[in-house]
This record gives sequence, C-alpha cells and structure tokens, in this order.
Amino acid sequence: MQFAVLLDPQPDQRARLAALASAQGAVFEDDVTAFWSRDSSALVASDAMVLCGLARITNKAALVRHLPGSADPPIADMELVLALCCARGAAALEELEGQFSLVLWDRIERTLTVIRDRFGVLPSFWTADPVTAVSSDLRLLAHVTGRSLAPDLPAVADYLAGTENHETRTGFQALLRLPQAHKATWQPGQPFQHAAYWSLALPDLLPPRTSAAAVKGALKTAVAHTLDHEGETACMLSGGLDSSTLAMLAAEVEPDEALKTLSFVYRDTDSYNEKPFIDDVNAAITAEPIIIPIEGPPKVAALPALVEEQFDLCTAPGLMKSRQIYAAAREHGITAVLDGHGGDEVISHGYGRQAELASKAEYWRLWREMRGAARIYGSPFLENYLAFLFNFAPLAKRSLRRRMIGFVGRRIARAKQAEVPAVAFLDDAFRESQRVEEQTAKPHKDAAPEDRLPSERRDHLENITSPLMTRAFEVLRRSAQAHDVEPLYPFFDQALVETCLAVPSDQKLRGGWSRWILRQAMDGRLPKSIQWRPDKADFSAEVLHFVLDYLSDPQRKRTVLERLDGMVDLDRFEAAHQALMAKTDQTATGITLTMWRCLYLAEWLGQVQVWNAQQDEGTLWQTR
Repeated sequence: MQFAVLLDPQPDQRARLAALASAQGAVFEDDVTAFWSRDSSALVASDAMVLCGLARITNKAALVRHLPGSADPPIADMELVLALCCARGAAALEELEGQFSLVLWDRIERTLTVIRDRFGVLPSFWTADPVTAVSSDLRLLAHVTGRSLAPDLPAVADYLAGTENHETRTGFQALLRLPQAHKATWQPGQPFQHAAYWSLALPDLLPPRTSAAAVKGALKTAVAHTLDHEGETACMLSGGLDSSTLAMLAAEVEPDEALKTLSFVYRDTDSYNEKPFIDDVNAAITAEPIIIPIEGPPKVAALPALVEEQFDLCTAPGLMKSRQIYAAAREHGITAVLDGHGGDEVISHGYGRQAELASKAEYWRLWREMRGAARIYGSPFLENYLAFLFNFAPLAKRSLRRRMIGFVGRRIARAKQAEVPAVAFLDDAFRESQRVEEQTAKPHKDAAPEDRLPSERRDHLENITSPLMTRAFEVLRRSAQAHDVEPLYPFFDQALVETCLAVPSDQKLRGGWSRWILRQAMDGRLPKSIQWRPDKADFSAEVLHFVLDYLSDPQRKRTVLERLDGMVDLDRFEAAHQALMAKTDQTATGITLTMWRCLYLAEWLGQVQVWNAQQDEGTLWQTR
C-alpha cells in the first residue's frame, strides 16, 4: 500500500503524480487535490467524498450498525469507511479500531482529513514545503513534491545519542510523520494542523485469578483478526515466546489448514541457533516450515542495501539479515506474515515491579523476586538488590541503614557509569548547537509527588505508546513492502493491549519469571521448552563482527570519518574502534550499537547526495 496526495499542487507536481499513474495505480484529481494510489482498491469515491489509504478494521460489526440499510454481503473495509463518512462526516474516522492510514477529501465542505491508527502501525507522512502533501511513504512524499533533501540536524543528533523520542521528526528537514492516534485537517488557504484524537488510558485491574484466561482469550481473538486477510498468510517463527505463541494460536484458529512458518536457522556452532525451539513448535502444530539457512554475520554490502531500502535513519542492525525473510516469503507465494513484534512491550516483562516493591518498603517481596531472577537468568543478586534500595526505598535520612546502603549504592552507580554513553560520541560543538542534553532531560520537577513514585503500570503504558514503537513499525514495513509482503501485528490489537494493561504487576513478574502472565496463559498449549525458556537469542556478537569487518578497510574507514566530521567526536570513535578490536570491556552491547549507528549515518549521508541527484532527474521513486 502506497499513496500520495497533493494539495494545491503546481503543474510540475501534478505531472509527477500523473507519471506514476501512467505506470501503475489509480488517480483522482480536482481543482485543489491530486490523489495517487498504487493499488486501485485503496482509492474509493462517492459524489461527495474521496477516500485513499489502507484500512484493516477490527470493529466492523459495531460500525456496520451505524449504516443505513443492509451490509450483507460483507462490505470491504475501505467501502465501509467511505460509507460511514458519507453518513456521519469525517468525525466517523475517530471511531475506527484496527490498523489504518487514511486521507479523506470532503468535496462539499472542501476539507481534507488525514488520520493514523491508534498505535501507529501503518505509516503517514506529510510536508508543507514546497507544497502541502501527504503520503504513506517517505520517499514517495519527497518524490511527488520535488523538494531537495537535507538532513534534519536535530534528528541526526538524537539518532546518534540514541534518544529518538520526538514524535514528528524524520531524518529530513520538512518531511514529517503524523504521530500515532493523530488526525490532521487542511482547507485551501489554511495551514495543515494536527492533534491527537485518542489516548490510551490505564483500565481497571483484572482479578488475578482471571488474568491468564483473559489474556489468552484476547490473544486468540487478535490472531483471528489478523488471519482475516486475503491471500496466503504465514507466521514468522524464531523459537521465542512471542512468535511461538502466535504460531500455536494461529494453528488453533484455523485447525483445518497447515500453518506455514518462516524461520532463520543458524549453524550448530552459533550460540544463537534456535532450531531446537523452532522444531518443537513446528512439530506441535504439524506446520509447513520454510527454513532460511544463515551462514555467518551480515556482509558489508548489507548496510548500503539497508540504507537504500529504508531511506530514513534506522536503528535496527538486525534488519541487515532479517529482511531476507520477506524475500523468502514472497518466493513461496506468501503475501502476509504474522509478526510477534511488540510482544515484549504489550505483555510487559514486569521489571518495574521491582522498583515498586522497593518504594513501598516491601523488602522481603523484593528479595524473593530478585533472588528468583538471579537463579533463572544468572544475573547478579545482592548488588542489584542494594541498588534498588538505594534508588527507591523510603529510608529515613541520616539513618545508619541509609548511609550503609548509600555507600554500596554509590559504588555500584559509579561502576555502571564507567560505560561510555552514546551521547559522549557527539562532537562537543554539535551536541551544544543541537541542545541534546536539554532535549533529553526528563521533566521531573513539574511532576506531582505521586507521579515520581515507581509504577510498573505507568512504565507499561509508556513503553506501548513510545514514539520508538511507531518508528519500528515504519522500519519493518519498508522491509516488508520492498517484497510486496504485508506485515501483521496481533499484539497491537486494541482489546489485547487494554487487557494486558489491566493485568496486575504481580502477574507480570512472579518468582523472578518475567512475562509470567503469558507463560501462564499458554500453559498446556505451548511446548514446555519454550513456555519456561528464560532467555532469547543475543545477536550482539553478530553486530560487533559486522562493525569490525566494515571498518577493516582503510579507505572505507576514512570515508566514514570524513562524513561524520563535525557531528561525531572522532577521537572517541577511534578509541571505541580500538577497544572493540582489543575486545576490552568496551565491547559492551551499547558501545557496539552506537558504533553501528555511526556507520549507518555515514552511509546515509553519502546516499543523500545520490538521492538528490535522482530527485533532480525525477527518478527518486522510480529507482525502487
């Protein structure tokens, strides 16, 4: 699904849209708008309204009741949305649940409405320079407007610092994203304005005894919603808790059809080979497995290929390899894949409960939880326990207990601070000019006292609604759409999200087991090897190997340093490179990921020049 809409376009911009339509897709034009959609079914119209975009609506039954007459036979989602808007106006868009990115032009009221779904699963971008335009694709947006591309320096600074929390910025000046749960309006002669139309709230807590059944029921319904898809659907299967759960439930929802699963399989010598877990799931559901063998870390050429595909800044080094899964899917005739992305955030590990217990002086319960986690995950116990007391426990000032814990806690804090933070990689002048510290400072001073207390539920809510989730959906969709595959995300079904937020914190972390509620919900269905699996594969060694391989070529390294000069502290970059080669303590995952972001940024900055040349030729989009 790709579309673009121009508002008050100039003749040359109309010509770019017309050229797209001559090659593929559908077009609509009037005196002030021009629409193009790659898929003709994504552009529908009545006498009064034009609707463009993609909609996968999950509350269709409730919406159909608002329509006059009969909705039998079943009405397609786009036709349903158009009919609702014709009957009730653009305000009907706010009632939609599911995944959607839509543009509605009311030809009578001369008002354009743009809306993005409540969790930002489907993309929406816009610009007002040099012309107001909306698109589902950032590259397409740049192409149809004809604007030159320039890096957005505040976004670049946030990217390097690992603090990309801004809702609207992309890597390019004036090319912006519409945030999740936002709606925008435009009228001729008026500015493009957007605001939130919905917000996720904490629901009432579920009774502990019914929480697991409620989560399993909501999960099964969410999987059923996503399987309601035309074409061939498969399930990504990594062998982890999330993907295995989706595979088991998908097989349960459609028991008469063998589920196709897509899995990477590594060499037996690789520590992150998850084939035994994958085999357990495939055997349990009698699946039709599609196995993609992986031999070693990604090659150097994988990075420029990823930059060309993503177009925007990207924080997902794993995609250099995992994007292969979409190509394999398409080769097997698969048009959609169930993806467990977001399972960690929606279910919640429950680790915020530890801080909650410390702040409530429930020291014995905290001791038991952390002791259990230490046994299960092999994490340090006593120093972590004392660190939580030091940071969160309501200890009386000047008490001996506070002084003793404070002495140990400060030593632990100093040890953790020994790791070089990502922000330290920024050139001093660049960091100051972009006000990085000011942008990343947390607004604790204005918070009410009760809001400063730890809250696992609040942490859970913030993780689900973080702008980082929206960006992750955009990144994954670009990789999938490069092969005409539709990614489907059952964990972001609204009813499931609200159910998981209603789970008490002691059902999320219990006896040291994180995500305990999902393990209980799948009891008797999920193979025990996965239900009580404590870990997931760690691919940081692959990223480290790639960084070292990339920088092993002297000319390539010189190019990186030239492109990063003025943005990155090159002395810090060199010291980190030497430490990675020496395999010192600096080989921490955080440092490796910061170095990878530096390499991605250098490739991206070089490619911006190429894209601008293509833009001058009018071929930026056609080169795909």
